[in-house]
Amino acid sequence: MSLPKSDELIKHLNNQVVTVCRALFGRDPDLHSPDPSLIQYGDILIHIEGRRGSWITGIDPKTSTRRQSNNLLELIQSRNQLCEGEALDWARNRGLLDPPPPPEPQQDQRRDHAGGDGAKPGNEEKTRFIEQVTEPGKPIVGTNTNPFWK
Repeated sequence: MSLPKSDELIKHLNNQVVTVCRALFGRDPDLHSPDPSLIQYGDILIHIEGRRGSWITGIDPKTSTRRQSNNLLELIQSRNQLCEGEALDWARNRGLLDPPPPPEPQQDQRRDHAGGDGAKPGNEEKTRFIEQVTEPGKPIVGTNTNPFWK
């Protein structure tokens, strides 16, 4: 059984906790931590082992509540006040998820000497092209023009 796409992305983020947190907070974690399986950023504790990616905040004095979750995507949403789609875009733009799609290849801008689609066998453009390049009956760099007329 495969995970839904969003669960796979959350698992991918949770598996790179330290990298995601450095991108999210713009710095390394605080040096002090109550437990070696946790990293701390201010009042936020984040598991780096075991329940990797789960996090909890300190108690908010205004509401006397804590915020917590089992995934880093919700921490990104909470910290940056984003919806889920915007948080996924934020992570992609920082290279934390699958790389952005490669730019679409540009059309070759070189002009075909025959113009348009070029001269193809059985195409009326073939005769016009040959007339543009040569004068009938004169050789092209030592080659008789007759092969072009076939």
